[in-house]
Amino acid sequence: MVDNETGFLVERGDHEDWIKKLTLLINDKKLAEKMGNSGRKFVEDNFSWERMAKGFLKIVQEYIDKR
Repeated sequence: MVDNETGFLVERGDHEDWIKKLTLLINDKKLAEKMGNSGRKFVEDNFSWERMAKGFLKIVQEYIDKR
């Protein structure tokens, strides 16, 4: 997640900041859509099934090699 690009980071327990940022998204449809699109692209670029499978196989191979 990229703060202010794909979403907002909020400190744990900071309810006022969470409400402020949620209200901003509710009131600014263009910003909400832009962040939503950016978030989707980030996930598609970084967490595809192929990429996740390759990462998993790499971990398994490293485990096997250490035995």
